[in-house]
Amino acid sequence: MKNKPLILFAFLILTFFNSCTKVGQGNEVVSTDKTKPEPISNVKVQNLNGAAIITYTLPRTTNILYVKADYVINEKTGAKRQSKSSYYSDTTLVQGFAESKDYQVQLKVVSRAGIESDPVSVTVHPDIPPYQLVRKTLSLNADFAGVTATATNILKENIGVVMVYNDPAFGRYVIREQSFNNFENIQYSTRGWTLFRSR
Repeated sequence: MKNKPLILFAFLILTFFNSCTKVGQGNEVVSTDKTKPEPISNVKVQNLNGAAIITYTLPRTTNILYVKADYVINEKTGAKRQSKSSYYSDTTLVQGFAESKDYQVQLKVVSRAGIESDPVSVTVHPDIPPYQLVRKTLSLNADFAGVTATATNILKENIGVVMVYNDPAFGRYVIREQSFNNFENIQYSTRGWTLFRSR
């Protein structure tokens, strides 16, 4: 197995199962009050691995539906995310950042009539993303008619182990198998490989 480079490798992706509060049905208008809401204030940031918790003070009004956060999680690909927090909460979670670096998050208060406040820009600097921590422990070992991938997921985040190989039929790498879990000790085996050739 060691003499067959570039035939098979595994990589990791981090997945999130967001549990956003339900704040409305589509573009449903729940108020006729078109007053522009005031923005949030007293913003504080707690950085986490690949994420950040942002707390704030809501404006004093009963016309708030939610606070939304817009942000880029990967500047190389331009991938974006949006999270929403109910008016019952003073906290929002932003997550999925690809690197440990500064990112800008735009926060807006949205009224029950769908009117947005002026944005408040917040800088977050997430710690090393969980998938990068897991990748440092990742190893591939030859197994009967396949390989076994092992890694340590100390944060118990949702991690995907994706097996890809260079398929001559397509002339590129394609996904062979994949597994997603949040186990601390990851062990995933794939079988039935017949494309390995000796040098």
